[in-house]
Amino acid sequence: MNVLVIIGSPRKKNTLSMCRLIEEKVNAAETVKFEYVFLGEMNLELCRGCMLCISKGEEHCPIKDDLQSIIEKMHKADATIFSSPVYAHHITAIMKNLIDRSCYHFHRPSFFDKTALVVTTTAGSGLEDTSEYLKRTARGYGFNFIGSLDVMMVIHERSQKYRHQISKKIDDLSKKLLQAMKDNKSPVPSVYNLILFGIMKHIAPYIERDNTYWQENELFDKDYYVDVPIPFINKLIANLVLKRIKRKQAKYFK
Repeated sequence: MNVLVIIGSPRKKNTLSMCRLIEEKVNAAETVKFEYVFLGEMNLELCRGCMLCISKGEEHCPIKDDLQSIIEKMHKADATIFSSPVYAHHITAIMKNLIDRSCYHFHRPSFFDKTALVVTTTAGSGLEDTSEYLKRTARGYGFNFIGSLDVMMVIHERSQKYRHQISKKIDDLSKKLLQAMKDNKSPVPSVYNLILFGIMKHIAPYIERDNTYWQENELFDKDYYVDVPIPFINKLIANLVLKRIKRKQAKYFK
């Protein structure tokens, strides 16, 4: 088994140290290869917003750099850890650029047989928003998201009680990570996943590459991208939200 760790920090400090602790804990139980990708050292140009990856396909992106090599590593790994410190109450610019450049996976997710974990660190604030964005990205790309490690570093340095809590969290996440990689199960879709699926089903016919993807995978007649049990309550809530969205949109086309 192998884990890809994407470090969204331009430095090799707090965020990396938390990921290393997870690596140590995992390997204390079982030998697993960890590979680190430092986005600050990669050749990743800024997204140009041309939309070709979405409308025509990712192979039509005019930028030829390290992006596809990172995506290939994600596909080869059994799990990916998305990690970023908090910069101005959000993920770093280099992590956001990676997501911008690979956002066609929101339209055509392909990581249903992969596990994802999120690691965020901050000097004091912004953890919730930063972590939530990475969680939504992992889920939107199809990953089996198993949890997050969100650490306030100033408190971690000064409070033994807080360090103990974080250490326990690392223990729990490491066990979940190992088990998820062994089980290799597609994730049960959350309400968010089902809403995203419903929105994509609505717009897919109007986007050339998406339409092809949906037809090839016979998705227009399905409740989700993969055949997994869907909790009734998740389906109910998602359908109610989607109906509300459609009603709001409908008033502009009367």
